Amino acid sequence: MTSLHFSFFLLHEVTSLTALLILIVAGLQALLITLQKYALKHKFLSWLPYFPALERMEKWLFILVWLGFIGLSLGIVTGALFSFDELLSDYVLHKTILSVIAWCIFAGLLMGRHLRGWHGAFAVRATLIGMLLLMLAYFGSHALR
Repeated sequence: MTSLHFSFFLLHEVTSLTALLILIVAGLQALLITLQKYALKHKFLSWLPYFPALERMEKWLFILVWLGFIGLSLGIVTGALFSFDELLSDYVLHKTILSVIAWCIFAGLLMGRHLRGWHGAFAVRATLIGMLLLMLAYFGSHALR
């Protein structure tokens, strides 16, 4: 393995893992938003003062999604540069497909937020679906080893 090849591999691993971790935190943030909305609807108000306002929670959700999306984009690009010949091999095909689908979900969510003001339950669901696809891509591929 040449040093350039190793550098792309290391960059790919760092960006991909960082993006995954940020998007897992975004998924946890989405779950907290869901919990907070449920508590408001069903009047479980005793612990709600400890949470920020829903608008602030959603703002942080989209900041996390943006950061994770940038990292995921870098991870996909460096993965393609690192192993272009293996990109569609049986070993990484599912990882490639699931990562690209998750990237499309996050891209659509961010574009919809910018162009149409998407928020609320739709944003929470899209974040959770994208996060679950990425977790399946990462942990599923490690379970198959």
